[in-house]
Amino acid sequence: MAEVSELPNYAELESMLVKVGIVPDTAECHGLFCGLLCARGDAEKIWLDEVLGESAPEVSENEKLRELLRTLAAVSTLQIKSADFSFELMLPTDKQPLAKRVEALTHWCQGFYLGLGIGGISDFQQLSENAREVVQDMTDIAMMEIPVESDKQDEAAYKELVDYLRVGVLQVQDALEPLANATRGTTH
Repeated sequence: MAEVSELPNYAELESMLVKVGIVPDTAECHGLFCGLLCARGDAEKIWLDEVLGESAPEVSENEKLRELLRTLAAVSTLQIKSADFSFELMLPTDKQPLAKRVEALTHWCQGFYLGLGIGGISDFQQLSENAREVVQDMTDIAMMEIPVESDKQDEAAYKELVDYLRVGVLQVQDALEPLANATRGTTH
């Protein structure tokens, strides 16, 4: 596969996941991968097994879906490990209603937390205080039902929250990198 520098199109991946009946939405799939990547050095295979899991053979053999998921994993890995702070959360575009974007953000946080757990992180005391706070905030966001108005103030708050989480993921990754490097080559 040629090197790719952009995340796949959110709507295209979402449509494909729905079409083949995969339960986690695009945001949750991305959060799951990012959590796993922070927790382990060998996240892609474990993540694909989790996402495609026990789906019907036509789903797990769907090459277009696998290609999009591999692209998502490759670009996310490059972004998280990059020193240029280019990491992006895979969320619906700003053209989508704010309520839909907020719902996707809660799913992203659920996925991230689940990815940390699948990756073997259960003791968050090994994280720095800032990274622990980010994980706790993600847990709180994942469990909240957030009433959303579509005004400029809520739009600004949403963008600030996404930016906070984007930087927060990098803090978690930095805190867990020594542990993730130690897991390279181990089996799940």
